[in-house]
This record gives sequence, C-alpha cells and structure tokens, in this order.
Amino acid sequence: PFPSGRYLALFQIKRSGVGVGNLARIDVHSEGGKNEAAARAISVSEAGLKLWRYYTLEFKHQGGALETRIFWPGKASLEVGEILLWEIIP
Repeated sequence: PFPSGRYLALFQIKRSGVGVGNLARIDVHSEGGKNEAAARAISVSEAGLKLWRYYTLEFKHQGGALETRIFWPGKASLEVGEILLWEIIP
C-alpha cells in the first residue's frame, strides 16, 4: 500500500523489433484495477529501436494498493526494464 499523494511512475521500455502503430499502453490503477489513475499509449515511432527510454505518468493517489501495467498489442517486440514509483513532495 502507498499513502495518498502525488506520484510519478517511470516505465523503462525498449523497442527491440520493427513494426507500426502502438508499441504499448502503460497505466497505473488503484483499488484492484478498478480506478485508472493515469494512462498513455506509446507509438512505435516514438520508441527508438534498441534504445532504453523512460516513459512517465504523473498521477494523484487516494491511498492504498497500486498497480502498474503494460499492455502489449504485438505490433513490435519490446523489452521492459524497471518500473519506478516516486512520490512528488511539494
């Protein structure tokens, strides 16, 4: 469980093959996946071939469990490194 507050999620992803369209969709959910806190699609064109990059999601959390997820639609192969969560302290 995480305390309530503002957070930044960093998803480390590398495109490892050619393709077109969406490479992945990253998101953060709470309450057992019921509430989506933040999400975004990552296109193949914005992910350099064989280059590790961090993709960010900033979100507010009401407290409790969090899920970080990556949906892979199969348009191009990818690798996932680490997923980091940072609390944003004003």
